[in-house]
Amino acid sequence: MKLPWSNLFYPPPAPPGFGEGKVLPEQEASWLSRLTFHWLSPFLDVGFSRPLEKEDFWELPASRSSSALTDTMERNFYARCPPEKRPLFMRDVAADRNASATAVVTDMETSEKVEYVTHEESPPAGTAIYDESLFKALLKSFKRRVWGSGILLFVSDTLRTTSPLVNKVFITWLTDSYVYFRLSDSERALAAAQGFTKPRGIGYGIGLAFAIYIMQESASIVSLSGLGDLFPYSPVIIVQNPRWQITLLLLV
Repeated sequence: MKLPWSNLFYPPPAPPGFGEGKVLPEQEASWLSRLTFHWLSPFLDVGFSRPLEKEDFWELPASRSSSALTDTMERNFYARCPPEKRPLFMRDVAADRNASATAVVTDMETSEKVEYVTHEESPPAGTAIYDESLFKALLKSFKRRVWGSGILLFVSDTLRTTSPLVNKVFITWLTDSYVYFRLSDSERALAAAQGFTKPRGIGYGIGLAFAIYIMQESASIVSLSGLGDLFPYSPVIIVQNPRWQITLLLLV
């Protein structure tokens, strides 16, 4: 007998060529969809219904293609290298810039021309331009992603660290409430004389329970958002999809 909800785990295969000729829709998605990775749901549905093929994957936007990122990284790194250590095509660019700078002052005296060109090519006093630092080139190329992801991961770690403290407050409230309401009137008077007051009402406990849930869920979302920005399109974001969360919960 076929159960009515069996199609939830065995959907019909999606048509081929799901993402062919389409650009990744992340940039056009709303901020809430990007925060929860809901924009990825159609792709996950295809992968859940059948094995993924090459034609099912979306194309990356031009700004995130490997060629664009390589050009940015290469340009930022070789800008920190002396001209004689740069590739030939980058030396030609530097030579063209120097030639154009020299052409502007062709009507000046030779001494003034040399002084001008030297001033343009030499770094200011105390400043090291040609440090050949790969780390600084990486930071300049991806500083928005690095700093943005770092802030998000810091917020996530802070929420995860403080959640046990809120759990402790919640457990203490449960314990005090259980003990207090099992005492007789005389025992309550004696406990009040010793500083044991009546715990807060049920609304306080419900508020703590919601706070714990919000902190845990926010930490998960913020952490995955930070990792998704630092490592775009990482498979780790799959578990954030609500439909997959329900499926994994039922399977476990």
